[in-house]
Amino acid sequence: MNKKDEQIIYHINNHYQEFKLIKNYEDFVSNNIIKKAIILDLIQIGYNVNKLSFEFQKQINKINLRGVVGIRNHLVHGYGTIDDKIVWTAIKENLPDFIFEINNINLK
Repeated sequence: MNKKDEQIIYHINNHYQEFKLIKNYEDFVSNNIIKKAIILDLIQIGYNVNKLSFEFQKQINKINLRGVVGIRNHLVHGYGTIDDKIVWTAIKENLPDFIFEINNINLK
């Protein structure tokens, strides 16, 4: 893994740490400031994933890669409205697998 990829993964992990502060769906939807912060972190994660080297991206499960970039695109371009349940599912069910995966890829 090159130094640039290491730095990008570091930033992705920092954004992901914020999600641990939210314990349940009700807390997420009831606090607009927290919700906006979480959405911004998701956008930043997706943005950083796009900056990873092609060699690193090839090692990521295509479903996970498309999912992270797709949620970022949906949030940024606002194809209608932001569905709280989709965001919640992304941060609690889908994103943990992705984070685990990128932290365990070891390119030589």
